[in-house]
Amino acid sequence: MKSCINILGIGHAFPENLISNELFFDLASSAGNSKESEIFQEERISAEAARRTVLDIDYLRNTGNRDTWQSVHNMSDTPTNLAERAARMALERANLKPEDIGLVIGDCITPLETTPSEGQRLAGRLGLKVPSFDLSTPFGALALQLEALNMISPAKLPDYVLLVSANTPTTRVNYSRGQADALYLGDAAAAVVCSYNQRAGIKLKEIACWQIEREEFFCAPLYGEIDFKYDVFKKVTNNLSSFILKEDSSADLVILPELFSLKLRPLIKAQTITTFEKVGYSLGAAEFIPLSLSWQDLSSMREIEVNVFSGDRLLKLKLEGKVV
Repeated sequence: MKSCINILGIGHAFPENLISNELFFDLASSAGNSKESEIFQEERISAEAARRTVLDIDYLRNTGNRDTWQSVHNMSDTPTNLAERAARMALERANLKPEDIGLVIGDCITPLETTPSEGQRLAGRLGLKVPSFDLSTPFGALALQLEALNMISPAKLPDYVLLVSANTPTTRVNYSRGQADALYLGDAAAAVVCSYNQRAGIKLKEIACWQIEREEFFCAPLYGEIDFKYDVFKKVTNNLSSFILKEDSSADLVILPELFSLKLRPLIKAQTITTFEKVGYSLGAAEFIPLSLSWQDLSSMREIEVNVFSGDRLLKLKLEGKVV
């Protein structure tokens, strides 16, 4: 019988700057767009919601990031800075040093440069000369990386693997357009240290997968503006609702797909945690930030269920909580 992956530590990082609702509506008003208030009500977004951003707030207020190419000159953090902070937190929680890591898998769809990859950049920051590469997707990158590791024979992997997703999508949003993408996105990173050999931490018991109808509501060109189609997004939300409700979860904690969490949360009875209104949707790291923020509480939980939207699939990760 194949052994299980053990998650030894999870870390997170996000910038200090916040895009408040007040600033958001000021930008939307300047763009002559009044639809955002309707979306706020429809999506049940609270008045206190905010989105983390690496952008300088004065720059954003004055320009709306109209020319997204200029964002690189007005950033307080880079994706790699966020990745490093998240990785070091995950390593500390795993009681490991950077030199213990034998493989780094990264993700960044909002890079400042495409070469080297984010995994290679992070390995360099940590002083590592180990195999490093990226496995990326706009949705659920960390879950995808865990799924890939789960398909590999433990004998072919090093003792400790570092996974990371770091994205700064606010730098790719033209806020002067006043479109829905500005409402949802936030900048953050999350990292996971895992091992087949170390019997500690949180055990990955199972990964279930359901195919869902693919709907193109989110487009993120490598160096272009992000485009978010809200009407199509609503259709995807309805599709996900039926899958979430297929089984009544017995888990102690359920993490819902972060981008859809506010609409899906009322549908389930189990305890849920979301950071959507405190961070914004941070792409590949999103579902693991609530786990990182709750790391010390996971030890008392028998079962944790993490639901991740991945374009044309819904992944359900079933974890056994045993933080030591």
